[in-house]
Amino acid sequence: MTTFCAEHSISRKTFYAIRHRALVEGQAAALEPRSRRPKSSPTTIANDVKVQAVGVRRALEESGLDHGPISVHDKMVALG
Repeated sequence: MTTFCAEHSISRKTFYAIRHRALVEGQAAALEPRSRRPKSSPTTIANDVKVQAVGVRRALEESGLDHGPISVHDKMVALG
């Protein structure tokens, strides 16, 4: 096993991962490149929150108040 992996410039861990994928998904699918992108982004901000933040920032700016990120956050917390 070590010799095979050395000849193909892959680690044993990678070999066993590909071997497992071949058993589960089939040989052809195991060699296809996979996306490294996460399946979800749990820290993504919802679009309605973004719209609200932009609106609060614009309102603070128009009223002549500080419209930095801390002020926008505090105002959004106060609004609920």
